[in-house]
Order: sequence, then C-alpha cells, then structure tokens
Amino acid sequence: MTDQFCKHLQVLLRRLLESQNTALFSLSVLNFGFCPVATLGNALAIRALWKASSLPPNLRKLLLSLAFCDLVVGLFAHPTLAAVFVISAALKVNVQCQPILTISLIGTFCVAWASFLNVTAIAVDRLLAISLHLRYAELVTSKRVTIILVAIWLISCVFSLVPLKYFVAAPILGSSGFLLTTFACVYVYIVARYHQNQIQAQFQQQNAQVIVLLRERKSALNVMYINIVFVACYLPKLCSMFYDAITGNSAVLTPFAVFFALFNSSLNPLVYCWRLREVRQIMKDTLKKFFRLEV
Repeated sequence: MTDQFCKHLQVLLRRLLESQNTALFSLSVLNFGFCPVATLGNALAIRALWKASSLPPNLRKLLLSLAFCDLVVGLFAHPTLAAVFVISAALKVNVQCQPILTISLIGTFCVAWASFLNVTAIAVDRLLAISLHLRYAELVTSKRVTIILVAIWLISCVFSLVPLKYFVAAPILGSSGFLLTTFACVYVYIVARYHQNQIQAQFQQQNAQVIVLLRERKSALNVMYINIVFVACYLPKLCSMFYDAITGNSAVLTPFAVFFALFNSSLNPLVYCWRLREVRQIMKDTLKKFFRLEV
C-alpha cells in the first residue's frame, strides 16, 4: 500500500510527459508560486481569527481548523507536488517511489480531505444556526464542535491511508459533501432574503430578535461565499474522481484538478478579508506592525 499513491502518480506523470510536458512544468511553477501565498495568508488568518471577538465561537473554531488545513497546504502540499512536477518536467524522468515521497503524498491527501470536511461542517453549522435560532445554542455546543473537529481529522487520516483500489466510495462521499454544501448555500440565501424582509418589516422595533436576525444573516452570508469558492475549486477534482471510478483509468487532467483543489487554500484568506471586517482589520494591523519592524 505504501507505494500505491506514488505509482498512481507515476502513471499520470508518464502520460503528461508524453503529451503535455509544458503544462506539467506550468503546474510546478504554479505550485511553487502559491506556496508563500497560502502560507502567509493563512498564518495571518489564523492570528486574526484567534483574536476576533465578533465571530460566533463555534464558527470561529471551525474557521480556525480550516485555516490550519490551508496553512499545511502552503507549507507541505504545494511544495511536494511542485517538486514532483518540476523533476518530471525539467529532467523528463519519472519520480521514484521513495518512502518520503509516499508519506508526503498521503499527507497531501489527508489535508485535502480535512479541508473538504471542514468546509462541509461550516456549511452545516451555519445552516443549523439560521434554521434553529434559539435552539442552536442548546444543540450545537462548543464541546460537540470540538468532537466533530477531532472526528474530521481522524476520518481524513483514515481516508488518506485506504488503498485507492479499495476506496470506491470516494466519489460518493465527495458528491454527498458537494450536494450538502450546495444545498446549504441555496438555503442560506433563501432564508437570508426572508430575514431581510422581516428586518425591514420590524425596522421600527429595535428589539433583541431583530439584532439576532441581523447577526445570523450576516454570518450565514459570509460563510456562503466561502462555500461558493470551495465548490468552484473542488468541482474539477470531483469530476476526475467520477471519471476514475467509471473508466478505471486516471484522467490526464487529474493533476490540474488537484491543483485547483489546493488553490482553494490561497483564496480562503482573501474571502476572510473581504467578508469579515474585524479579521480584515487585524490582518492589516499585523502587516503594518511587521513592515514597521522591518524598516
């Protein structure tokens, strides 16, 4: 099993070397280029999310877990794939299945699964928050969120260790997560519009319920944009998984689909800056302090 991931990648690289060597080299450049982007962006995001007090506690915990996944992508996954691609493209040789490379690839799959499951958990959390209102605090406690996060990482580790030929459930699990996330996006948008009409109707009554509706609507819409970016980046990988399951062969475009999935880690900090005002301010202050010290 230890060599299976590497041998699977060898087949893809051999086919790319025969047909699209320039594209393979471009992939290595892109992976190297987004290493510092994902690393710096998510390091800043983790600090900002940790200090942000305006976010709901459960949402902040889930976003911190997602930001940590994205940080590991920048530190670990991007460099691993970049090294593999550049060796194959520049030297025109196939990579050797050394244990360190196999472990690196398994770690990359683990982080990708963890990121996927984290975003799904965030979508479900906001779906429950906007649906249950006052009952949400009773059902979704901080302890239960912590248990879910531990389960996400354990499941991701298990999924990354299962041999590919036995893991026929991957497309089913991936499509289930996609459907759930997409449903959450649509439902959150519909409920947010409904809440907007309620707020406009009750605008003269500045009561606690209006304040709660405003807070729920804002946090739900913020998460909706994270989900939209996630779906756009992971959709090519889902398509390649279905192609592999149906044909029994790996698609030539699979490495490109993997890059787009990892590219999501560089986009998430930008979404935080765009949609979360306090997080954006903390990140700006951190950069100002850093460059002031440098000068």
